[in-house]
Amino acid sequence: MAAVLAYGDDSALSNASGAALWEVRPSASALIDVSVTSRAGRSKRAGIRPHRPPTLDASQITTHRGIRVTTLERTLLDIAATLARPALQRALERAEILRLLDVRALHATIDAHPHHRGRPSLAAALELYRDDEMTRSDLEAFFRDLCAEHDLPRPRVNAILDGDAKDARLTIAGYRVVRLTHRQIEHRRDATAATVIALLRAASPARA
Repeated sequence: MAAVLAYGDDSALSNASGAALWEVRPSASALIDVSVTSRAGRSKRAGIRPHRPPTLDASQITTHRGIRVTTLERTLLDIAATLARPALQRALERAEILRLLDVRALHATIDAHPHHRGRPSLAAALELYRDDEMTRSDLEAFFRDLCAEHDLPRPRVNAILDGDAKDARLTIAGYRVVRLTHRQIEHRRDATAATVIALLRAASPARA
């Protein structure tokens, strides 16, 4: 917040620092990334890495946890310019797990910035998200089939167990809550099954 305030009302946390605030990718950098939309405040400040992207406007800035930051879609576009594909894919998956990922909005951001350096990488990383029309029932069916293929316990379906508050209650009750993306369930079936098996083995007999 101090870094954003240092550059005034026309600035926002962005790039790697923005991704850290959105919790889609941690950052160990000693410098804080701040994007500035005006020509004001051009002097350098210790500990801050300023960016002056020509295509950033007020519509791509929001507030998250009380701090002005580039929207998640713009943040992902910016980090796509420097991240390797696997790291970018993990950031997308993390956004999905946090229920922040809006595929249509992300495609709209890509289309609005045809010359952005991150555009090709982000567009390619989104290829696995073409089936964003998948419903909850589709996802349950995929997971049920995965369990059957790997001789795992049959899961309950149509159970109302989602939401942060319910996560907390389940944790207090002694359950470990692990979120999986439908990309993992559909496209990484063997790895996902191995994860579930390991979790069940690590659980107490009463929970397994």
